[in-house]
Order: sequence, then C-alpha cells, then structure tokens
Amino acid sequence: MSGRSTSTSRIPPVVIVVLPLNALTTDQINRISQGRLKAAALTVSRKRYSADLEVDVGEANFTRLKSADYNLVFTHPEAFLSCKEGMNLFQSAPYQHVVKAIVADEAHCILEW
Repeated sequence: MSGRSTSTSRIPPVVIVVLPLNALTTDQINRISQGRLKAAALTVSRKRYSADLEVDVGEANFTRLKSADYNLVFTHPEAFLSCKEGMNLFQSAPYQHVVKAIVADEAHCILEW
C-alpha cells in the first residue's frame, strides 16, 4: 500500500486554474463538460452590505466541490487570496491530498503571439 488514505485514493487528481475572466471560465467549462472531465467554477463576490467576500459556485455542487470531486476548478485569484471561505476550501484536507497543479492563466493579456 502506498501510505495514502483510502478515502482520498479513490478521488482523482485536481488541477486548480486561476483565471480572472468569467467569460473565459464559462467557455472552458462548456468545452470540458463535453468530455469526461468534471469542471467547476468558484468565483467570489462582495457580501451585501459588507466589504467581505463570499464564494459563488454557480452551477457546481458545493458539496462535491468541498470534497474535491471536480477534475478542474476554475477560480479567481481573490478566491484563495482574499476570501476566507475560499481559502478554507483550498486549504482543506481533500484539496491538500489531491491538488496536483495550480495554473495561472493570463494568456488573455498577450497582445501579440
């Protein structure tokens, strides 16, 4: 046995994609959902009448998101840098065991290839 917990060994690896533009996130999730991978978006917004941020999972299932049951999680930088709920999610045990890469997608900033 590899020493990994049996509860996380059946969970597939997760890649977190930091992508600040909602339009690009929506496009990527639509393309991915046509295949066998599962993708979710985790965005943040300001709480009503407060400066605090809260997470928004859109069409994703928050329970599945908390258990790291998506292959790709698209998120804004603020979701794990400035939002307490997002930071707690990404620092939770399921994510600590299965996240294999964090990718920062800033390709939209390139003016000429």
